[in-house]
Amino acid sequence: MLDVHPPHHAANSWRDFFIHIATIVVGLLIAIALEQTVEAIHHRHQRNELIEQLDAEHHQTLKDAIDDAANDEMFLNWEAERIEALQRVITQHQPYSAPPRPAAAVYNSPGDPVWLAAKASGLTSLLPQQVVIANSEPEILLRHMGDQIAESVRVQNTILIPACSRVPLLPDATEPDYAHADIHDLRDCLAANMSAYAARRAAFILKIYIRGAEEAILDGETDIDRIDRREIEEGNAARTRLRPVTLPR
Repeated sequence: MLDVHPPHHAANSWRDFFIHIATIVVGLLIAIALEQTVEAIHHRHQRNELIEQLDAEHHQTLKDAIDDAANDEMFLNWEAERIEALQRVITQHQPYSAPPRPAAAVYNSPGDPVWLAAKASGLTSLLPQQVVIANSEPEILLRHMGDQIAESVRVQNTILIPACSRVPLLPDATEPDYAHADIHDLRDCLAANMSAYAARRAAFILKIYIRGAEEAILDGETDIDRIDRREIEEGNAARTRLRPVTLPR
């Protein structure tokens, strides 16, 4: 804080008075300039630190999205084979035959805690507007991904499990006995499997979009339209790797 002290003696002339006023003004200007310089240095340090933290988070989010999506892709293709096998039971009266459930990989779900904390504290105001817009894209995708994962859980618990629980179990009580199930129960179970598959596939595609957005941002891209195109390219490529399943409209 700047302290302004009165003169030790009264001004004897207008000249002395104006010299005293000028001295105070110059002192105030120097103090303000020093304060702004210190604040600018502090903001630059905060901005550089935030950029480093965001860069590390983008790398981690990209890795987590790749690992998460790879696990989803494996399970989606397995679920597609199960759906095909169940369709053959219903339409061709063939014995149910599908591969065993694959082992789940160990991975972390992608997230953006650094970005969310920066937004909450107002630190994002230190970044250029284009950078803020670009960094907001993964945030939006991650929020949609969370919503879609919650929808997948809802479909599984309220549609898939109730529908397929009506199918009897084999003597070992671990696998459904499709051969002796009622045809209506089989069809309901098949429809429920397709609904669950569609919900999980939607979550998978969002993870692929996150991958595309993070790759673009790490490549230095800040134009949102080009980031969107990168997401779509990654999504289209991922769809070709999935086993085709005809889902009900």
